[in-house]
Amino acid sequence: KIAAANFKWRHAHELLQADKEMTLRAAAVAKEQDEQRAVNRTHRRRRNTGQLMLSKNAALDKMLNKNVEKCDSDEESQEVPTVPIIAKVSSEGEIDALKLALTTIPQDKVHLEIVGEISVGDVGRHDIDIAQTFEAPIFTWNVGVTAGDARELARRAQVDIRRHSIIYSLINDVEAHAANCLPKVLSTEVTSWAEVLQIFELSDGTTILGSRIHDGNFLKSEAVRVLRDGVQIYAEPRGVHSLRHFKKDVTEIAKGHECGIALREHKGNEHTSVLKFQPGDRIETFKVIESVPEL
Repeated sequence: KIAAANFKWRHAHELLQADKEMTLRAAAVAKEQDEQRAVNRTHRRRRNTGQLMLSKNAALDKMLNKNVEKCDSDEESQEVPTVPIIAKVSSEGEIDALKLALTTIPQDKVHLEIVGEISVGDVGRHDIDIAQTFEAPIFTWNVGVTAGDARELARRAQVDIRRHSIIYSLINDVEAHAANCLPKVLSTEVTSWAEVLQIFELSDGTTILGSRIHDGNFLKSEAVRVLRDGVQIYAEPRGVHSLRHFKKDVTEIAKGHECGIALREHKGNEHTSVLKFQPGDRIETFKVIESVPEL
């Protein structure tokens, strides 16, 4: 009986140990699969932008791609553009300093990617070849370009080499480059405005808006829009059809003067022949301003 009891205990213990080992192996396999899926997602993202890059420094890769996990956790989040760069320094000690400094650049709107790794030494043919492949600028800290054919290769390949002797200058340059890779922010600047005083209908069907310029110099060629009670009812980027002052065609009317304005027919809104203007409408000329977004 004692022997049988011992056998049962040993058998149950062996089953328990086997179950624990299977559980541990399953957990290890699941963890490995999760890690591989994360790597695949990262590589797939980079392949989709044509910028698959290999980094030998896992810590730097994690710091510079801190938004990857955030994006992966939200399936509906939009992918941000990836900006590749190449970095060269003069000593091993400068590598860690530059890595740390690069992590201060905000990456909510852009992923900054170092092609390969930060390397020591002057810019050579190999660096230029990589820069040309990835269409990446080369940022250097206290190093130059190897003499001879490397300079000529860089010139012919139109590779942008940005040399710096101060790390803060280099970081500011990298940040500016990343911001310039984002879509420009568009805004409008009103350059003049006129008030419609009276409407004239000509025999050929042309509508003349008798107006007074209240602010700025009204230019015939500038983009124009019409607002009624603050709501835009017409816009034309090519400017007005005609601008007259005392029956004389002009290209500009100064502030305080009255004029006759004929707008172009513009199918993007409504035909001017259908759209009815009225006294009190506000006619604005404006410029479209492009600006670099902030990171």
